[in-house]
Amino acid sequence: MIGYLYLLLDCVLGAYAFVFFKELTGSHETASITLFTFVISVLFFHAVNMHRLRAMYRKVGLGYKNVVYLNIITMVRWLTSFYGLTYIDSATMLCIDMGMIPIAHFFAVTSPKDYKKHMSVLLSILFVLLSMGLIIHQNLVTFDTISSYQNFCIGVFLAMIAGITGAYVGMFSEKLQKGGFAVSEILGTRFYLLLLATLGIAVWTDELSHIELADFKDYGLAALFIVIIPLFVYQKAIVHLGAFTVATYLPLTPIMAYFIELYKGKYDFERSTFIALMICSIAMCAMNIIKHKSLAKVGKIT
Repeated sequence: MIGYLYLLLDCVLGAYAFVFFKELTGSHETASITLFTFVISVLFFHAVNMHRLRAMYRKVGLGYKNVVYLNIITMVRWLTSFYGLTYIDSATMLCIDMGMIPIAHFFAVTSPKDYKKHMSVLLSILFVLLSMGLIIHQNLVTFDTISSYQNFCIGVFLAMIAGITGAYVGMFSEKLQKGGFAVSEILGTRFYLLLLATLGIAVWTDELSHIELADFKDYGLAALFIVIIPLFVYQKAIVHLGAFTVATYLPLTPIMAYFIELYKGKYDFERSTFIALMICSIAMCAMNIIKHKSLAKVGKIT
C-alpha cells in the first residue's frame, strides 16, 4: 500500500515540477536554473550520506559502469526535458515524455525475435502512439506561424528523447538498488555529468554573469520541488513496486499537470484538449498493464 502512496505522490509532484520549471524559465536562463538546482540537490544528498560517504564511493567503484551509464542518461534526460519545456507546454511535454518511457522500456527488454509473443503489447503501443498523435494534432491546429510550428516540433523531439532516456534511468536505478545502493546514494551520484554539462553551457553562453544573489531563493525552491522531493519519492516507489509498475501509472501525470496549469491560469479549459489528454493517459496506462502481464508470462519480469 505504501508503494502506491509513493506512486500517487510522485505523479502529483512530477506534474508540479514541470509546471514550476516552466514558470522559472520566464525569469531565468535554462542552463543556470539547471546548474544551481542540481548543485544544491547534490550537496543535499551528499549531506544526507555524510556518515557513509566512504562506503558510498566504494560502491561506486565496484559498480562504476552502471553509475557512469546512469550519469550519461540522466544528463540527456534532464537537459532534453528542461529545454523541451521552453518550446511546449508542461502537459504536452509530460504526455509525450511519459508515453515514450514504457514504449522504450518494452523494446529495451524484449528481443525482436520475441515480438510475436507480445502482439497485444505491440497493438497497445500503436494505440498509445495514435493517442500521442492526437495530442500533437490538437496543438498544431492552434498555430498560425511557421516559427510556432517549428518550435513545437523541436519541443516534441526533445520530449521523445527525454522519454526514451527516462526508461533507462528507471532500469539502471533499479540495477543499482539491487547492487546495494540506497535511494539517497543513487540520487547523490547520478548528476555529476549533468552538472558539468550545464556549467559548460552556462559559461559558454555567459549566463553566470547575470545571476544575482536573490536568484538563489528560486534555485533553492527548484531543488526542493523539482529534484529532492520528487526524485526521492520516485526512487522509493521503485523500491516498493519496481520500475515496471511505476512506469504503468506515470501517464496520469500529464492530466495533473493540465489541471495545475488551469488552476494557475496558464490557459482556459478546452474540452477537446482535456479529452485528448485523457485518451492518451488511459492508453498509456492500459499499455503498461498489458506489457507487464505479457512480459511476466515469459519470465522477463516478476
